[in-house]
Amino acid sequence: MDFQTLLNLNSWTLQHSLPIRVTDIKVEHHPNSGIKMKVHPFDSFHRRPAASSVHTPPDNQPWCPFQSQLEFNIAELALEARLNNEQTDRLIRICLHSSVGKDKFTFRNHKDIHSKWEAASHWITKVVSFTTVKSEYDLVQSAVHERSDLSAS
Repeated sequence: MDFQTLLNLNSWTLQHSLPIRVTDIKVEHHPNSGIKMKVHPFDSFHRRPAASSVHTPPDNQPWCPFQSQLEFNIAELALEARLNNEQTDRLIRICLHSSVGKDKFTFRNHKDIHSKWEAASHWITKVVSFTTVKSEYDLVQSAVHERSDLSAS
């Protein structure tokens, strides 16, 4: 125990006329809590819930200061996904667009998104074959792309 701690303990002992043993447990709360400091003998000390938490009613709007739980969830997702400002603004515009009823949002999970990307992949230009041409300087390989009639798919 350092000298300053001994001084503090001796000062407290003098103020309260109670002897303090080295094994005693001194519990000090934050000054704004209004809870007085207490010294407990080591043998009888046990943990108790914080006095303020026992009487605190449940918060019906834990997402405050956000306007709604939806806004909190969107902000939390942007934070977790580490979206930059431009990406966050884009996400907000998409949410606003959907909220005014301009489009119907039908995705229910990641599988829905995957199946849409899979369906979209049939619409892209496919590589049909590779052609190798020998030039005077190098061997050149190029891909031949074919785009089928999209309306026929």
